[in-house]
Amino acid sequence: MNIIEPGIRNLITAKDVLLTPYGLDEALITRTLAEIFTHKVDYADLYFQATRSEAWSLEEGIVKSGSFSIDQGVGVRAVSGERTAFAYSDDLSPESIRQAAIATRAIAKAGGGKHKIKSASSLTGVSGRDLYLPADPLHSLDATAKVKLLERVEKMARGRDPRISQVMAGLAGEYDVVLVARSDGALAADVRPLVRDDAVHAALVNLEARPAPAGAMTVVLGPGWPGVLLHEAIGHGLEGDFNRKGSSAFAGRIGERVAAKGVTVVDDGTLPNRRGSLNIDDEGNPTQCTTLIQDGVLKGYIQDSLNARLMKMPVTGNARRESYAALPMPRMTNTYMLNGDKDPGEILASVKNGLYAVNFGGGQVDITNGKFVFSASEAYMIENGKISYPVKGATLIGSGPESLKFVTMIGNDMALDSGVGVCGKEGQSVPVGVGQPTLRIEKMTVGGTV
Repeated sequence: MNIIEPGIRNLITAKDVLLTPYGLDEALITRTLAEIFTHKVDYADLYFQATRSEAWSLEEGIVKSGSFSIDQGVGVRAVSGERTAFAYSDDLSPESIRQAAIATRAIAKAGGGKHKIKSASSLTGVSGRDLYLPADPLHSLDATAKVKLLERVEKMARGRDPRISQVMAGLAGEYDVVLVARSDGALAADVRPLVRDDAVHAALVNLEARPAPAGAMTVVLGPGWPGVLLHEAIGHGLEGDFNRKGSSAFAGRIGERVAAKGVTVVDDGTLPNRRGSLNIDDEGNPTQCTTLIQDGVLKGYIQDSLNARLMKMPVTGNARRESYAALPMPRMTNTYMLNGDKDPGEILASVKNGLYAVNFGGGQVDITNGKFVFSASEAYMIENGKISYPVKGATLIGSGPESLKFVTMIGNDMALDSGVGVCGKEGQSVPVGVGQPTLRIEKMTVGGTV
């Protein structure tokens, strides 16, 4: 097999974990794909996956829960036009894989396939990226050390202020091995370690917070995690499937001005060691940095292979799925706004009266019109260019496409989130990253209590 670095390391691991123990090899993969193509289909693939994960939680100095799980299987997909047939199995035996392939053939009437299946000897390894080490985080520390780490986090949180009455700390790790075999002869693999360390405590700022005012006002968004608003209100609307179906507020608007000048938004799956990054997407394509909005003008969408083909647009390496038991779809990786040229202090000083939102909790968005509602978990009032007092109960209400038009100042302090983002779409959850610099936005509706 002709394998190109850096994929060779991951291919070897994937074969050792997903193929060899079950009597599987590339010849069987080729026969399975050929079985699908006894009916007329445009494309087919097999997605093998093995995942080990664990989670620990500590509260009041006591380990409240600990879990460990193992999951593995294969998803078999066949695509004909806009139709997709899909079957999966948690049994990696040759017979189970054959039965899953037979099930997908119902997608089309009997007939010759449109593409010739490559022979086993000509399957070609895809050259993915090398963005993270293939280390197993579950074996990085023993159980005792993991508990001590959570205890140390709790102690640090309590040490911030004597008024803190409750601390909850959690630690989660995952070791994921995937292998994608495609009908065009491509073979790709990835080894994806993932760690999440989160501590939640009673926010000190909210102990002194006053009720938030309501009404239209100038809002300053802090850098980093507030980019989740960008992710929800803008990012989902730029995913290819919504735009192909015409259900997005951005559908058919490439080349149009959709934001203020200076606003540039990218989706970048190539950032080293970031939560949303991937060496390959879940169709085996290398990830890339895709410019979505450039200087306020819509440039493109996030695409997987199906939607890219139907829309006659380039694949962007954004096919993602929660597991082998789910279909891939266009999803974000790390979505963020690029830097502007303003000092953050200058932005705050420019606001006579307004809201400074530093952190967000829950929120929701309507993809069809971009309207969103987000709750601020940490926010302050700005008075005469200075941060005055903290407020609670503030929600930001607006339309993503409209809000972008009212961005008047962009900071030079772009930051990414701390690595805790999880994105949900059509019942599937995947890890993502968000980010932005400090932003000043005019005429944003703030829901409060007075």
